[in-house]
Amino acid sequence: MYFDLLSLEAFTMVIAQVNNSGKASTLLQDEVLSYVNGSHLLVVLFVVIGNQAFKHETERLVNELRNSAQYAEDKLVSIQDRTNVLLQKSNQIH
Repeated sequence: MYFDLLSLEAFTMVIAQVNNSGKASTLLQDEVLSYVNGSHLLVVLFVVIGNQAFKHETERLVNELRNSAQYAEDKLVSIQDRTNVLLQKSNQIH
């Protein structure tokens, strides 16, 4: 039991660092505790860390894509505005 609790504490610290929150969720701790059995903790640890890393990378890429789309949309609006100004000036010349 000492090993399991010590492992759970270490696991909780790693998850808290992965989450960048300093605090792991109680639900996650309870779920992990139910799977703690010999080497299963290590497997769960790697799976959870891998999932967290994938989640954070996916969120980063989605945010980057969203920012790029917003930048492109803003540029298109700017181009449309400039085009309208040029057309108006062109019509005034004729």
